Formats: sequence, C-alpha cells, structure tokens
Amino acid sequence: MAINGKVVGKTPLEKMPVAPGAYEVLVQDSCYFPSGKKVEVERNKTENLDVSPAPREGAITVTAEGRDGNAVEASVYVDGVKIGTTSGTYKIRVCAKKLEVRHPKLGTFARDVAVREKQVVSVRALLRNETVSDLARATAECLAGKVVSCVRACARSLSGQEEVCRRLSKDPSFSVGVFERACDAGKTESCKVLGNLYMEQLLPGADFRKREEDYARAVGYYRRACGRGSASGCASLAFAYFGGFGVEKDAARAAEFDGKACDGGVEDACQELALFPGEDTLAALYSPQAHASSGTELPEWTFPSPGPSCAAGDLAACARSCVIMDKNACKRLEDKPMPVVARFQKGCDSGDPGDCYDLGRMYEGGHGVKQDFARATGLFRQACDAGEAYGCGSLIPFCEYEYYGKPAGIPKDENRATELSRKACDGGFEPVCTKVNKKP
Repeated sequence: MAINGKVVGKTPLEKMPVAPGAYEVLVQDSCYFPSGKKVEVERNKTENLDVSPAPREGAITVTAEGRDGNAVEASVYVDGVKIGTTSGTYKIRVCAKKLEVRHPKLGTFARDVAVREKQVVSVRALLRNETVSDLARATAECLAGKVVSCVRACARSLSGQEEVCRRLSKDPSFSVGVFERACDAGKTESCKVLGNLYMEQLLPGADFRKREEDYARAVGYYRRACGRGSASGCASLAFAYFGGFGVEKDAARAAEFDGKACDGGVEDACQELALFPGEDTLAALYSPQAHASSGTELPEWTFPSPGPSCAAGDLAACARSCVIMDKNACKRLEDKPMPVVARFQKGCDSGDPGDCYDLGRMYEGGHGVKQDFARATGLFRQACDAGEAYGCGSLIPFCEYEYYGKPAGIPKDENRATELSRKACDGGFEPVCTKVNKKP
C-alpha cells in the first residue's frame, strides 16, 4: 500500500498515525488491478478506509472424460471453491493455484493451474480413478532395470532429457538400426524415442558441434510421430518450434502443435498454450467458434497490442513487449535494436537489475540481436545477484535441462536449480514456488 506515492506497508494497516491533511491511498498487487481512494484526515480523528481492488482474471475451459473416452459431468473446483461443472468456461483469478475436477465414482483429477490475464486455458481432465499413472509406472520399472519400460517411458517424454531416455541409450541391447526399421514400419513409439535421443544428443558418437543436425533429425522423427496420432510427438514438435531447435522459431506453429497435443491429453501442452500464446492462438481462443460448442459467452476482453510507449517510438518498451511474443513490437524493434541494447546495458552497468534481465531476454530469444545463451545467462545471473526474481527464474531451465545448459556452458545441476527456485519464489516469482513447496 502506498500513501501519496510512498510505500508504507501491506494491508491491513491499523491506527497508522498521520498528520492532518489530504491523502491519496493506493493499493497494488500483481493479482489485482490498482485501486485507490482520496481521504481528508482531520486533527484528532480516525478515518476508516476500505479499498476493494478488482481481481485480474483469465478464464479456464474444463472438460472431463471417463475411462471409455466419453464426456462425463464432474464438479470443477478452483482453490477449494466450486465454480461449476464440466464442460464449461469460467473466469478465474490470475493468482489461482489449484484446479480439481471431482467425480463421485471416477475419482478426482488435480493439477496446478496458471492463467494469465485475459487468456483462456483449456484443461482436459481424464478421470480414471488411478493412483499411479502409466508413465510413472513405466518410469519406476525402467529405473529398476526393465528396458522395455524405458522405451515406453522415453516415448512419453517430451524432449528426452529424462533419465529414462539416458538409461535406454546406454543399454547394451539398444540399437539405432532396430528403432529406425521399426519407425519405418509404422511403429510410432520408435519414431518418438529416436526423436528424443537425437534432440538430447544421447546417441553414440553425438557431437555438440553438430547439434543442429541432430535437432533437425529429431524434428523429422517428431513430425512422423505426430502425423501418426502421437500426442506426445505433437507436444515435442511444439517444443522444437518454440525453442527453434532444428526449425525456425515459430510461435504460431508451436501453438498449433501444442493444441493437437492438448487435445490428445498431454496436459503440459495445455499449460504451454497459456504460458506462451502467439497472436494466432489468442485469436483462435477468443473466436466465437471456440466457445460455440460449450454455449458460453465470449469474455469481454480486447486483444493485446503494443503499448502506447512502444507505438510512440519508445524502443525499450518495444523490446519488453517483443520478448513476451508481441509480434508487432518485434517488427518495430527489428530495424533499430542497438539503441535499446545500449540503453539496457547502460542501466545494467549502473546497477538496475531490471535492465540486466530485459537485455538477457533479448539475447536469450535473439530479439533484435544475435542469439547468445552465454551472454543471456551472464545477464540473468547479474540480475539475480542484484535481487531480481525474474533473473533467478530465467536461470532455472539452464540448470535443469542439458539442452538449455549446453549452449550456455552450464552443466545440469538440480541442486542449483532448487536454490534458484527458492530465491526466485522468495522474490515474488510465483511460477516456481510449487517446485520448492512454498507460498510466495
């Protein structure tokens, strides 16, 4: 809460002494729209002020299926409060944490939920009343030494970084030729496994200097798997398009394949649609056709566009919009990136961690500059050390996944990833709080 522009603490505040006079009280929180009131305080009198900010909202579309694949009606809960039944689209707060879909006979489907403002997340709840998923079972069997289960678990992996794929590639009985022939013969699972092994460069003789060739091979196998109906294959193809691994970066194509994967039951893909929306995806989600089947009203929201500062020529504002997938802002930035780089670099050198983070995002994504993961991580580290939670959060994938860390020269280090998650959560970067079981 701020009084006359100065932060004085968090609500609720009681009996705060102030001098007589006029005050402007503003309440701000990432979960709510800023809200405030003006008040005149008289000598020896107490003024009670109630400020009720409106929550920032997104929406969630929830469907549910039973074991036979048919739609079922189930109760939908968000953070323990019932909001409706399936199938339906409901507005929820952007800071909502937990989604549950409950059925009296088929059990409960539960997952974390992340919704951004003015965006729609689709969730397909598979109610099977199972306590251990097929993937978890296969993973456990693989780690216990059952190679056949390693094949099944690796095929379900989205990119191959999991230990199950590594175990498979190192097993004496593994043969690339056998899997290639099986893939050619129509075995979708074999195509997906080869894609993962090439993507993570786990095959014998892999050379990091030739990683682009391996990425391209991986994409070819993912494409074959997706074309044959593999939802996991489509999700991996989306991963490749979003990161530019083996193909040109294309957020629209990534969203397209994430959509197919989501429809096929890959919940991570449904989440990706919310976290990394391209304009084409937003247009589809907000179209009347997308809501016609459920009979729900279209949320009364408008599409995001470059902010007024960007439109007025503020290239720094364009850069910040560009790194969150605003194509129009990226176009404005293309011809004049260097003044923005110089501005962010100057701010970073002067001790502004936010400018270090923004510049790091530009180098990470190749927005207006040549993509440079080593430079990006150096800037993220500088921002993190200076207390910028988003800088810490941006370093986490480089420590968690080898395909991220290799270009930046950072080894996989799960302990370091946990340390960064804790620091980012403590600083208010909520998406990673679930990794350390903490509340921001």
